[in-house]
Amino acid sequence: MRRRPGFASTAALGLATALLLPRPALGSDELAAAATAAGRPRECVPAGAAGGATIWQQARSPFLARYCGLVARAHARMVEDPSAALRAAEDASRLIPGGAAPFVAMARAELRLGEAKDAYEHFARALALDPRAVEQPLAMLDLARVRRMHGDNAGALAVYRTLVPRASLLPTREERARVLGEAALTAMALAGTAGAPSSAASLDEALAYLREAAHDPHHGHRYALALVLALALDRQGQPAQAESVLDELPRGPRVAASLKGLWLGDDGDAFALRALGAERSDRAAAANAWRSFLASPLGKGPWGRRATERLAALEGAPRVEPGPRRRPP
Repeated sequence: MRRRPGFASTAALGLATALLLPRPALGSDELAAAATAAGRPRECVPAGAAGGATIWQQARSPFLARYCGLVARAHARMVEDPSAALRAAEDASRLIPGGAAPFVAMARAELRLGEAKDAYEHFARALALDPRAVEQPLAMLDLARVRRMHGDNAGALAVYRTLVPRASLLPTREERARVLGEAALTAMALAGTAGAPSSAASLDEALAYLREAAHDPHHGHRYALALVLALALDRQGQPAQAESVLDELPRGPRVAASLKGLWLGDDGDAFALRALGAERSDRAAAANAWRSFLASPLGKGPWGRRATERLAALEGAPRVEPGPRRRPP
């Protein structure tokens, strides 16, 4: 079988192939991980357990059982009914004032209710009361997202760096893949802001997260992560490798739909990913997405040059479509 010159030998093919493998049925490992990811505040750990309150501390707080029940209820209702989760967390905070755990639950519920500013403030209050208050992996993920929404890319990346080694504790492989993709995007976003560290180091870090994601491609984010990989390679000065990754993706709305499952910051890279995903199927939509990216905060930084070049290519001579795509081995 003939192969395209220079393509099969690149690291980009290995990553893209791993990310784009067919998806089998999900295994039962997700259920095992869910139990370890539950977490609870230290004051609610049974007396005598490692890190838990002593029996005397628990005896001096007659409302502790009710408090712990409310905190647990808040986290249990977080996805299905964030309003009820917020009420339970507020009740817990009134019952025993000064605890960090209710503020964590409040912040997580407020994020889902679209109240990002309140979520940021409540996470900050929780961490001021207890620096270890946000150790549950799902809460840590919400903290990273809230910081990114608040414009604190450095703070968000610090959380992702702590979370990535614990990603196996997240309840599903979908969440584990999402964390790695978001960490890669956050590293690139930080490099694209004023006064940021070396963009080369940030791109290397982003690619390291994507390599880790390639170890388990059996999730619904594989197309979205392939777009993130193409974006990182393009920004790293490897446009041929980026194009090779894009050539392996299916055409049409399937790739664009995959981005809906990946949480994206509001600083512009959502437009960049949509543009890359549309370049081979809808050039007008891709050009509009690149224009939106250039108008965004990240479009004003070092990533704007490559976006301008890709936009000019779309607006120039008609693109020659690539030949039939070869299925990954």
